[in-house]
Amino acid sequence: TLFPYTTLFRSYDTQILPIILYCSEIWGVHEWRMLESFHVKFCKYVLGVGVNSTNAAVLSECGRHNLVCFTILRCVKYWCKLLCMNDNRYPKQCYIMLTKLDNSGRETWVSHIRKIICLYGFSYAWEFQNIINIDMFVKQFSQRIIDCNSQSILSELNDHSNLDFYSSVKESFKTESYLSTIRNKDLRRFLTLLRIGELNIMKNNGRKNNVPRELRLCPFCKDKLEDELKN
Repeated sequence: TLFPYTTLFRSYDTQILPIILYCSEIWGVHEWRMLESFHVKFCKYVLGVGVNSTNAAVLSECGRHNLVCFTILRCVKYWCKLLCMNDNRYPKQCYIMLTKLDNSGRETWVSHIRKIICLYGFSYAWEFQNIINIDMFVKQFSQRIIDCNSQSILSELNDHSNLDFYSSVKESFKTESYLSTIRNKDLRRFLTLLRIGELNIMKNNGRKNNVPRELRLCPFCKDKLEDELKN
């Protein structure tokens, strides 16, 4: 049975993601490749493509961001929560201690939070250590992370020769509508493979087998290059 695309990712976001991100307010300042790999593998499973498919294309097709966006956001939310705590509470005392260690040159959790906040253009918030409207700040910070990650994934598409066709048809970072409208599993998978440069044609097979581009000829025409639009 082909489950709707939205159902699969809703189940993932509500049942699996909270487990993966458990306590990420602390360890989320680092990027964990193992978790990112698990997330991408699930996206590839939903699309029905091979494990060697380009990660950037898979995430872009699904409209899914890297998990680091959510771990960083959780860390920043927790930082905001610490700022509002009374100084007599243990978490706030730990934060004050880590801040002093950071000021003395020691790398701590606070050091990573400072770098993250400044990296995304909110250094003023770190300097003042006081946020008047936390909800507004978190909303702006979240949008900045999402925008930066979307741009990063889209720019990565240009680094792969097999995605020249995909780059020309991918207009923006969003979930492609055909994933929800096409209910035939084989047809949907065929269209995905065509778009992300994994279809079984000479252009893609030749690349995998190190065949020069000029020799990736159509098996029927014999004298023309085979790609997604021709032959």
